[in-house]
Amino acid sequence: MTEEKEKRSDAWFMIQELGKQNKRIFIALITVVILWFATIGGFVWYLSSSEIVAEVYDVTQDTTDGGNANYIGSNGDIVNGTPTGISD
Repeated sequence: MTEEKEKRSDAWFMIQELGKQNKRIFIALITVVILWFATIGGFVWYLSSSEIVAEVYDVTQDTTDGGNANYIGSNGDIVNGTPTGISD
């Protein structure tokens, strides 16, 4: 009888410990998920709070002694000399 009671108490102790361990794992999982959402939210907030300002500059490039002046347009085309459609 004592041996049977001892086995039952050992089994009961193991079940209780597993329950405590599962509770700790669940709390850790919830904490990780909350921190994950906070990280993503902070990143989205950071990206939405910064203002992107595009500035356009007119640049005149003169060459002396017959040198070449390359023009890089806003679409990425490179033209030697004066850009098409623009006259001096």
